[in-house]
Amino acid sequence: MMAAGRPHRATPPLLLALALCLPASAQQGADPTDPANRTGSAPAASGEAPAPIKAIGGFLGGLIGGDRNKPQIDELKPGAYAKSNEAIGEERDLAEMEVSRGVVPMEGFTTYANGVLDKLKAASGLTQIPGQVHVVASGELDAGATADGNIYLSVAYLRSLKNEDQLTALLAHELAHVLLKHHDSNVFTRTQKQLSSMLAVGMGTRNALDAIGGQRAASAALTPSQQKALGELEVMIKFSDLALHPAWSRRQESEADRLGMDLLVRAGYSHFAGLVPWLEMVAQWDDLRAQRLAEQQARKQETLNTLFASGQLDQGLKQTLDMGAGQIIGALSRTHEDGQQRLSDINAYFENVYKKEVPKVAPRVQAFEAVVNRPAVKGIADGYTKVFEARDLLVKGEPGPAAALLTPLVRSGPLAQHALPNTLMVEALKATGKRREAEAHLARAPRWTPTTWDVYETAALFEKDRGKRDAARQIGKTAFDRFSRAPSAYPRLIALYRRSGLPEDAQRVLGECKLVQADMRERCDEAARGS
Repeated sequence: MMAAGRPHRATPPLLLALALCLPASAQQGADPTDPANRTGSAPAASGEAPAPIKAIGGFLGGLIGGDRNKPQIDELKPGAYAKSNEAIGEERDLAEMEVSRGVVPMEGFTTYANGVLDKLKAASGLTQIPGQVHVVASGELDAGATADGNIYLSVAYLRSLKNEDQLTALLAHELAHVLLKHHDSNVFTRTQKQLSSMLAVGMGTRNALDAIGGQRAASAALTPSQQKALGELEVMIKFSDLALHPAWSRRQESEADRLGMDLLVRAGYSHFAGLVPWLEMVAQWDDLRAQRLAEQQARKQETLNTLFASGQLDQGLKQTLDMGAGQIIGALSRTHEDGQQRLSDINAYFENVYKKEVPKVAPRVQAFEAVVNRPAVKGIADGYTKVFEARDLLVKGEPGPAAALLTPLVRSGPLAQHALPNTLMVEALKATGKRREAEAHLARAPRWTPTTWDVYETAALFEKDRGKRDAARQIGKTAFDRFSRAPSAYPRLIALYRRSGLPEDAQRVLGECKLVQADMRERCDEAARGS
């Protein structure tokens, strides 16, 4: 029988069960010797949340934000670093990145950056921490760490960071994800599966483009404007900058920000000149990225509308292209947690934990500027800015201006043998009807470095179109060996052989994939089916 007055609010069963699983010290966060916290104590005052609700609220709050009143670094256990369960080996990890992106050789910068990373590793109190800093050919302001400890940052970052403290903030955040074993979490595993599915969609989308190309060859079904749209869509799919980092949870990002600050401070760097402006940069980039993605989505839809205008294309191809292009755009939109919120949270953490007791240190500008302004470093960074401009022009269907930007870059200078500008040049020449020039240019592809899988696939398809399937087979074998038989190279080789009209070779690699790359079986099957 309920007592008269305000009705009692029963605790929901799920919350009650969760609360009962909490340690006693977590219940209301109070001293267990306090009579109010003993079993059988008086009920909560009228209007106050029941104890289990308060307990679970505090518990969930801790999951999201952690204890903001003590250093995150205190949770690290001193001693030798135990490698992640997801690690595949530093060399294979690097080969994986080379397959999809191309790692830019920039020794003058990476030697310097690895020196900074070593200071952060020492500040952690752990030993035998793996991983090195590498630069990748991406136009996004992006960075990411892998389970093997390697930290990859985009070449675009080299033109945006202003001092060593900001570089340190970036590296400290990525190192924190490694030290906290975030790659072993369910969130990371789910993200990797999503990325694998997205890559499969991209493969299926290219297959649909091949089928449309076959229709065009057989019946001249496409108008000149549709052929142009087809080329633009191919470029968008092939040269999109996918995110370098997983979509970490809010809790993981908060932990990495806090541990990153602890590492930065212990290594003697400036919070105010490093972490704060870096997070402000992230917030500004998020806004710019959202605007660019909206424009890209509109351009993608316009391209698809043009491509489907005749009504002569198979409905299944239309659905595959629409879904594939849409998912690729969606993958590009993945980013870190909101930069402004992260900035607010880290400032609160600094106030609570450090109590303004950290000595102010001057930002380290001179050494940083000396490195990034070296001709070998600046020349590459500036050159890639033009490369990304040319890529955007190609996506917009302006191959002439794109070729004009690329010509001096591939003719001489630090980017003359780099894969991305040369591959874009091939696409620009093809789009302007200069197929012979494109073929001659592509013949030099094996000498390009850093290279990517797409270079070899493009070269193989050129040979297939010329009726030289043996040459296409050899290109595939060369690519497979070049990328050290990295796990993701298996489905890519299967797709290359299938698209080159070499089904027996594709089946042979499929059998090998199933034997030695269990995690890649599904993707290898999809590559063999062309779906």
